[in-house]
Amino acid sequence: MEMKTKIPEAALSSLEPLYNHKTICDTLLHSGTSSAITQFRLQADCLKNIQENYLPQLRCIFLNSLNRSLYNYILYLWNISLSECCFQNKTLSHHFESHKDFLKAGEEIIYSYSSYIPIKVENSSHISKACTYIEEHLQEDLSLNIVANYIYVNKYYLCKTFKLFTGKTFSCYVNERRLIRARNLLLTTNFSIDHIAELCGFHSSTYFSTTFRKGTGISPLEFRRQYQTY
Repeated sequence: MEMKTKIPEAALSSLEPLYNHKTICDTLLHSGTSSAITQFRLQADCLKNIQENYLPQLRCIFLNSLNRSLYNYILYLWNISLSECCFQNKTLSHHFESHKDFLKAGEEIIYSYSSYIPIKVENSSHISKACTYIEEHLQEDLSLNIVANYIYVNKYYLCKTFKLFTGKTFSCYVNERRLIRARNLLLTTNFSIDHIAELCGFHSSTYFSTTFRKGTGISPLEFRRQYQTY
């Protein structure tokens, strides 16, 4: 197995730009791709005085961190998951020997996220409203048609864009939110399983138990016994 080069602490002490890419993220959103790439190149200058034998590992750290920073920035700002984009960018984060190849990989990472931003900015308010409505009406029947009517969009448009924004289909997202609420109620209340099933929008306790076991690997009662602390 190849041994990784240990980087001296002295070399790492002044390398904040390796991990903090907020300026690049802000620049991409407010000033566009070209400006973000310029900022990336400026920030990459933090590596120019590093000894050559440490550079491949530090370039890998830089690109991995840039990729995760852009993913998390978009996730926290708009509640939009670009997990597939983030995963695919892992292949661009290898130990680059050439500074030119390193810069090219960083630019490709920025381009990959920038291609989503115009679509996301234009339509994110619709998905945000849909997610808020879902959260506030988990106890009720929730269909694609009902939510689409509430936010005044075509249900086929909502179906198409919902997965693009959240990384999940509409039905999977609703089911996930219901299970999250169910787990919280199991741990924080003494409500019966039947009552929790009703509060979370499941049509029967049997269906609730089946869905819960499928999602967690254990039944609601087993979950409560195992994790409830009072």
